[in-house]
Amino acid sequence: MRGFAVQAICVYIFICAIFIILPFYSFKIHGYGITGSLSIFINGEPVITIHEPQNTTYFFSVGSNYTLSLNVSASSGSDIETWWYKLEDLQHSTVVYEKVIFTPNITFDAVRWSNQITVFANNTQGEMGNASVIFIIDVPNSPPVLDNITSPLLVCEDTDINYQFNVTDVDENELTLDLFPKDPFFVFPTFFDNQLPPVTSALVSGILNKEDVGIYNETLSVTDGVLSDFKQFLIHVIGVNHKPSITDPGVQTVWDKGDNSSFYVDFWSSDVEDGNESGGNLSYALYFLNEASFFSIDASTGIINWTATPPYDGVHNLTVCAWDLGLSNPHANISLCNSSGVSLGGCVNFSLTVTDENRAPYFVSYKPLERNLSVDADAILEFNVTVRDPDGTIPDIYWYVDELNPGRNKTSGSLNDSFNYSFTCNQGGFHEVKVEITDGLLNASLNWSVFADITDCPVQPSGGGGGGATGGGGSLGGAPECENKWVCQDWSVCQSLEFSYVAGNISERDYSDLLVMCSLFGLNKKDCGFQVRECNDLNSCTILSRPSEIQSCFYTQYPNCRDGIRNCHNSGCELLTDCGGPCRPCPTCSDGIKNQEEAGIDCGGPCPFTCQDKDGGKKKIKFNYALILITLLILAIVIVIIMKVIQIVRMRRESRNLQWYRLK
Repeated sequence: MRGFAVQAICVYIFICAIFIILPFYSFKIHGYGITGSLSIFINGEPVITIHEPQNTTYFFSVGSNYTLSLNVSASSGSDIETWWYKLEDLQHSTVVYEKVIFTPNITFDAVRWSNQITVFANNTQGEMGNASVIFIIDVPNSPPVLDNITSPLLVCEDTDINYQFNVTDVDENELTLDLFPKDPFFVFPTFFDNQLPPVTSALVSGILNKEDVGIYNETLSVTDGVLSDFKQFLIHVIGVNHKPSITDPGVQTVWDKGDNSSFYVDFWSSDVEDGNESGGNLSYALYFLNEASFFSIDASTGIINWTATPPYDGVHNLTVCAWDLGLSNPHANISLCNSSGVSLGGCVNFSLTVTDENRAPYFVSYKPLERNLSVDADAILEFNVTVRDPDGTIPDIYWYVDELNPGRNKTSGSLNDSFNYSFTCNQGGFHEVKVEITDGLLNASLNWSVFADITDCPVQPSGGGGGGATGGGGSLGGAPECENKWVCQDWSVCQSLEFSYVAGNISERDYSDLLVMCSLFGLNKKDCGFQVRECNDLNSCTILSRPSEIQSCFYTQYPNCRDGIRNCHNSGCELLTDCGGPCRPCPTCSDGIKNQEEAGIDCGGPCPFTCQDKDGGKKKIKFNYALILITLLILAIVIVIIMKVIQIVRMRRESRNLQWYRLK
């Protein structure tokens, strides 16, 4: 018994020693439990549990940060050395944070829509575990926002506009843009399908002419189908002065005696701003180069009527100009258009030969020497001629392909000229290239017979263009690809389909097609209508993928801005029901009006900022002022009460003193 007692005492002392020493040591035991502060884990990767966020939907208000708690833990006994997480944006298939080291029970900022957070941890043995959770951030719809548009936008006559701007919609909704009024300006493109913000569209136009000069008050709008934004701005189309166009008489020759000695030319001209010569706004001037003038031009009609005489034999180089009046009231920014608006002259140069024996011009040399040619299609043909006139005249030179002048009217003032041309693969066969020279009375010509061989041509789609020509060594191949830029006018007022069909204003086929379209939208015959519009391609490409120019609609006899229907009237179409276009602007977060369920003016509700942020703390300041006033009022009342109490106490004391004095 004594030995057992001694052993028991030893075991007791050993156990006590362990409990005394254990708190001062930290060590690991593989595959066993833990006592005291002993760190222990089971061989293998730690098991991670994500308590927050959960696999659910979290709701946030517009404009707030999407901050969530990250509450995690590891399996019992895991000795975690490092925690980190990865956040993925599943909506856009992107990684927001690749590796963020953290300690448990922190917060993090998520992203809109679907998120996946994956938490990783490794222990001191280098073994790693992970866990993931998918959750959703839900935020109410907010309106799309247009860039500020410069106002006024300045654009010059004879140019087009392509003013780009951005639209931001954090909800990535389908967006529809509209410009009111349209023509000559449009917005392109008008539709965006769930794209990442910002998206880029543009104000566009065709080439602006004199009729387009003026000031335009435009409203650009965008909507996601529920909420909208708009910007109002001005566009100034700046008019410029154009020089008059004047008839080119070409080279002229007259005899110095006899029936052909009369030189009569009417220099007909016209001007975009001042009309033609019959209006009396144009004046003419004749200039002799390197010699004194010996006849004149009528300054108001532009007519030269002169009879040649022997003393003036020879070649005379002349210039005739028609001058306009200039702009009476040019725009203040006309210099942006490289114009000043002052009077301009359109001029033409020509030569006049006076002779007593006119002789025809002739070809000194020409290339190619071979007059019958065979070439592959698309090969560049190079022609060159050198000419002379016995009377000293410099002949005019004209080039033709198959009797057609391919764009170059003539060459003047040179005794040498070149012409390049190529036939396309759909122009196989025989052709004629011709050059003609003239002194104004007598002519000479050369021609080449050309066979365009298409044997080696690739198979071409139908509808190819013709050949091309340039002078001076250039060449022109096939037409480049053309990208359509369709712009459309507003839809017309919705017309009754049944009435139009009975009246014979719509075809049987369109009637049937529109009835089907109406039925798809749940419209009966009585309510079924149709509307039309006109679309044009600003790039004038081949007509492909033409937008629809007729559609079904809900027919109402008197469409207006209060009928509860999104329709077209008064030369425009509503953006949303009864607003935008010809109606009042649709509610926005910048219109200075408390609408569209806003908590305050342009704040709260669907707007992207809280009322406190928008007011800059003014409401809080007003509340503090009120609290201070109330506090001061209460303090004043307390002071009055205290003073009253002091007065009463003093009066009572004086009364007692008085009674004591009398008794004494």
